[in-house]
Amino acid sequence: MRVYRRGQSLTWYIDITVDGERIKRSAGATERAQAKEYAAQVASDLWRVKRLGQAPSVTWDAAVLAWLQEFGHRRSIEDIKLKLTWLTYQGGLQGVALKDIDAQRVRQIMAARRDCPVNRRAIEHAIAAGEKPPTPKPAAAGTVNLHMAELSKILHYAHKRGWIDRVPPITKQPQPAKRMTWLTPEQASILLAELPTHLRQMARFALSTGLRETNVRMLTWTQVDMERRTAWIHADQAKAGKNIPVPLNADALDVLHEQRDQHRRWVFPVYRRDTKTADAPTGKICNHAWRKACVRAGVPELRFHDLRHTWASWHTMAGTPAMVLKELGGWASLAMVERYTHLSPGHLAAWADRVSVSNLEQVPELGAESTQRDVGKSAQVQKKSLGWLMGLEPTTTGITILTERHSAVLTRIAVSIKNKHLRMLRRIEALPCIPENA
Repeated sequence: MRVYRRGQSLTWYIDITVDGERIKRSAGATERAQAKEYAAQVASDLWRVKRLGQAPSVTWDAAVLAWLQEFGHRRSIEDIKLKLTWLTYQGGLQGVALKDIDAQRVRQIMAARRDCPVNRRAIEHAIAAGEKPPTPKPAAAGTVNLHMAELSKILHYAHKRGWIDRVPPITKQPQPAKRMTWLTPEQASILLAELPTHLRQMARFALSTGLRETNVRMLTWTQVDMERRTAWIHADQAKAGKNIPVPLNADALDVLHEQRDQHRRWVFPVYRRDTKTADAPTGKICNHAWRKACVRAGVPELRFHDLRHTWASWHTMAGTPAMVLKELGGWASLAMVERYTHLSPGHLAAWADRVSVSNLEQVPELGAESTQRDVGKSAQVQKKSLGWLMGLEPTTTGITILTERHSAVLTRIAVSIKNKHLRMLRRIEALPCIPENA
């Protein structure tokens, strides 16, 4: 084992060999005693791995780097990197061994993310400029859960690679249920009138096709065929990872005709004031102009993605089948489409009509003079009405409370069947016995 420095550097390096394997790396320390302690720890861990078969001690940084090398092709990789960066530095996981990340440390990271304000940079800039800092905004439960999900992802990856024996429990913070936002046709008309021209065109196209913000913003003329009244989203541009055919209705075609001469490549370019030309493409839709227009229209919390919810809601209320809406929207399963089924007027109307007070008034009273046909008719009416009123499940709606008249009829039927069986048994017993060897 050797501890040394390189040139004028103040950092110590180690050079050790254990069971034929040589390791040369920085100790990350400026004191010789700390470097020697680090070298002894590395040598001990390596000997345990070689001789005792223990899992190698991998740090959080190494696990994150290995995961990024394997899954760095994901479309949301930049957002993932931001969360992993926070976990590494603000979360205190830099240089920490994976085996040391236990349930207690997970709780500490969760508390740190919850206490870290979302406007932390604005506060730091204001303090640095000598200005009054803004009021801290605590992180929402959803933000904490997203960071904990990335932590869980790295730990499960390490467990799969055999670097840790188990993954500590990671609980999710309870999130308030959010209502699905959609616009009525009247609200949509007011919003379109308040939006600037370039945002109005994209909003009209989204309300006509149901496309996501990125698909509208990055749409090119090579993806449009107005003669066949169709457009398409490539698989690498779709969230579900498959091609999406987009049939164009009359409103969508009107928008495309109006945008035809704006740019040779992009359908919805943005106008630059400095060059006085339409450049490509629009960088962000939910900007200041969008938010101000939403405030004037009376929908201050509206997002551009809510236009997709509006499109799906209108389709559902118009009676579009769920499977057709799934293909139009490019959803991978019916789970998302089921969020809009409650808006269909005929979804449960046929079942709701099975219970009404008028049906109960038509049930005849059973007296001593009631005929057997009236009894059967009354039982049939009770099956249709009383089953739901008693709180029974749909599969047991035929179960009803029997009256004395019903009980008497069923008793006579049971006695008659029993007598027939007894007479049949007596006839069988009266038959002569036939010997086996006859």
